[in-house]
This record gives sequence, structure tokens and C-alpha cells, in this order.
Amino acid sequence: ASVVTDELQQSLRKDSEFQTRAYLFNKMFTSFMLRDLQEMVAYSEKFEKLYGLHKRNSGLFLYSGSVQTFYDGLASYWAFREIEDSEARWRWLSRAKQATLSIEKLETNANPWNFENKRLLLKAELAFCERNNNHASTLYNLSISSSEVHHFPCETALANMLAGHFHHTTGNNTTALRHFLKAKRHYSEWEAFGMVQQIDTVLENLRLNESS
Repeated sequence: ASVVTDELQQSLRKDSEFQTRAYLFNKMFTSFMLRDLQEMVAYSEKFEKLYGLHKRNSGLFLYSGSVQTFYDGLASYWAFREIEDSEARWRWLSRAKQATLSIEKLETNANPWNFENKRLLLKAELAFCERNNNHASTLYNLSISSSEVHHFPCETALANMLAGHFHHTTGNNTTALRHFLKAKRHYSEWEAFGMVQQIDTVLENLRLNESS
């Protein structure tokens, strides 16, 4: 049954641009959320090659395209911080900044309610990349507050998770722990149990580091 399903999915992707785009984005999104850098980079590069920003933000798929742009920006900031190759790093940063600019334009021209928290989170990730840690911390908190006010529970969880990674990387494990616990609570309420498990692993590593 699995082989038949895989063959059907492959056939659909060949025949449908929408199916191909959805498949590549979902693979990139899942690997980003589960912090699998190698797989995220592989699918993100395929996604960008086929569907650049100018394609994702046009036509009937404006909102879905904006969500793809948002996560593409977050993934690209992460790749910039983790990849060692200097030339590749700057390509990722440029791509991330383009995504951020697109979300800023949507916040201004479409609906601030939907895009304020996304713009703030992208800006927080940019500040993290630029090692502007005080500004980054402020922006993460603003994104979390905006997500809560505008009723985006998954993005509240996401902003807390990324804030947790930021504070852990910059050596503030107490604050990181607080954000990870909040992210876990929101993901649990959303019944995103794969994310709960992933955050549990992060929490266990944090506690082991604290006790060593």
C-alpha cells in the first residue's frame, strides 16, 4: 500500500504544480519544525528553484503563498546561522531578507492582523543573525504577544520555541526553559504531539546541561 501511495503522490506532483509546491513546502516545513537542517536545506533549495518569491505571492494562492514565504524566511535565517560555507550563508541571508520584506508589505497593504506577529518573528530572527541580542529578545516577546492577541496559537507556540532556541544559544538557559515550556503547552493544546516530543528532547538536553 505504501508503494502505491508513493507512486500516486509522484504522479500527482508531475501533473500538478499545486501538488508539487505543496509537497516540497510540507517537506521543508516539517524538517524545519523538527530541526533537521540537512533535509530542510535540501527541500528548501528545490522549493526555491521551482517557486521563487515572485511566484508564491501571486495569483489565487496569496495567503497560502504568504505562509510559505513566512516559513521560508524562518528556515533561511536558521540556515544562515548554521551553515559554514560563507558564500552559501549570504545567499540564505539574502533570501531570508526578501521573505521578510514580502511579509512587511503584506502587513502594510493587506491585513496587519494576520501579518504583524509574522513580521516581528522574522525581525527577531534577523536580529539573532546580526547578534543584536537585546533587540532580538524584545522582538521575540513582541511576536509572542501579537500572536496571542490575534489568536494564532500555533504561531504563539512557534515564537516561543524559536525564542527558546535563541536564549539557549546565547547562554540564557533559564529564559530558554521558560519559552520551551510555553511552546510545549501550546503545542499540546493544539494536539501537535510530534512537536511536543521534539520539545521534550530539547528540555531533557537542557536539564542535563544544567546538572552537569
